Amino acid sequence: MNLEDLNVAEQDALVASLYLLVNADGRVRHLERQEVNALMEEIGDPTLAGRVREAGRHIHSVDDLVPLVGAVTREEAQELIRTVLFDLAQADGRRSGEENEVINLVTREWARR
Repeated sequence: MNLEDLNVAEQDALVASLYLLVNADGRVRHLERQEVNALMEEIGDPTLAGRVREAGRHIHSVDDLVPLVGAVTREEAQELIRTVLFDLAQADGRRSGEENEVINLVTREWARR
């Protein structure tokens, strides 16, 4: 499965998760921006960066992710989203506790199903 294979609900979960992950430590780092731009190119969606920024209007905490993540039911999509989140969290060379909180919530929600 590739990023362009994600359906709308899966893309929404990815975008919201990316927003929280990028902003988790209170700063958007250059390497994180580069990673989002690389994702944009990979899926052929020039609006991805704008969609990630726009998610901030609706997503304020990890609790806001629960319904979006819960809508992702395909295991292949879950694995892909999890991989993207791990890669982004490692983009600056380390994963912060706040980034781990986002990834852990996503992982726990899918483990419950």
